[in-house]
Amino acid sequence: DYRTAYGYAYDCIAVIGIGLDRTGSMLGVTPDPMTTGAPDVTKWEAAKRGVSSFLQDCETVQSSGVIYTVAGIETFRRLAANDFQPVFPAPGYGLVKSGSGFSRAAFDSAIAAMTPGGDTPLADALVDVKNTLVMPPFGGIPTDEQRYLAMLTDGLLTSGSPMSSIANGSFAPIAVFSMGFGT
Repeated sequence: DYRTAYGYAYDCIAVIGIGLDRTGSMLGVTPDPMTTGAPDVTKWEAAKRGVSSFLQDCETVQSSGVIYTVAGIETFRRLAANDFQPVFPAPGYGLVKSGSGFSRAAFDSAIAAMTPGGDTPLADALVDVKNTLVMPPFGGIPTDEQRYLAMLTDGLLTSGSPMSSIANGSFAPIAVFSMGFGT
């Protein structure tokens, strides 16, 4: 375990956590981002397709032996309380690899039964993805490793903490990306 013993990581092993907006506002429609000229789809469908394609890319590079991706995905919404559901089995993240519990097929199967509803706790979800999917792999070692967090959402905060509750710089050294689905 070179991470614990020596405190370093290889940049060919990326760690990423993905938050997938599963709220009622994701039932709105958006142009299909996967196919130009196609009919509109729900934002939920567009987001699911995006994550599925990302996982397919991770499997492709993993099989090439060039890059390995440790990833976890959770859906987020607020019903009576925040509802953050990991898509993959415990601990919620793992090496993305074809035929494993952390694959495109596993995601597509698990996400098929989920439906959107409820309100959007954006800041709470962002913090939860960081704390449960981005920092835990490899015990967070090394502490200065570049890790990644992606949120797929329409960005309509309707519940929970405001984005201003997250202090500037508090996610360093995590790179945060966002994919928004407009109307």
